[in-house]
Formats: sequence, C-alpha cells, structure tokens
Amino acid sequence: MPVEINLAADLIGHVLTLSSGMVALSVIFFKNFQGDESPMHVPKVLKYSWALHGVTVFSALFSLTALTRLSGSIGDQDVAIVLNHPAVPWPAVLMVFSFFSAVVMTIWYGWKIVSS
Repeated sequence: MPVEINLAADLIGHVLTLSSGMVALSVIFFKNFQGDESPMHVPKVLKYSWALHGVTVFSALFSLTALTRLSGSIGDQDVAIVLNHPAVPWPAVLMVFSFFSAVVMTIWYGWKIVSS
C-alpha cells in the first residue's frame, strides 16, 4: 500500500483511539466527581461532547473503511484518486471537526467542574 494511504489510515486510527479514550475517561471521572447522587444528572455539555465523540468514531470508521476498500484495487500511481474520492475526505473532515468540538466541550466541562 502506498505511503500516503498508510499515513492517512494511521491518522484516522489515532483520532479513533483518542476519541474512544476520551469518552471512557470522561465517564470514569464524571462518576468520581458526581458522587453518590441518585439518579445521576449528566450535564448537557457532556452529553453533547459524548455525542460528538460518537460522530467522530462513526465518521472515522466510515472513512477508514472507504480508504481500505478503495486502496485495495489501485496501483501506486492512483493514490490521488483514492484520497480524493468523496467517500474518504468528507467523513475525514467531519471526523476532525467533531473531534475538536468534542475536545473543547470536554475541556470546558472539566474546567467548570474544577473551578466550582
């Protein structure tokens, strides 16, 4: 597989791992900061953050699947065709924007918890 496609697949895999890890860590720390309240009240900003992480994971998997499927049938000279196919960059752009939005929301919620 060409180097450019490997780099794109690695980047998508890293964002997928980071997004999944942030959801797991935010759930663990939310339970610690929430205490023993029953029922648990999850703030809207954290719910939106988790939803955006879900969008990140879905779009990363979609883009990675398309990248893998398209790269299986090309030669080294057709790398631009694969990377510019609409099934690869559009989900990747959605992945990046949703990831950064989710990170900002998670940090904002963490700042709000620590400063109160």
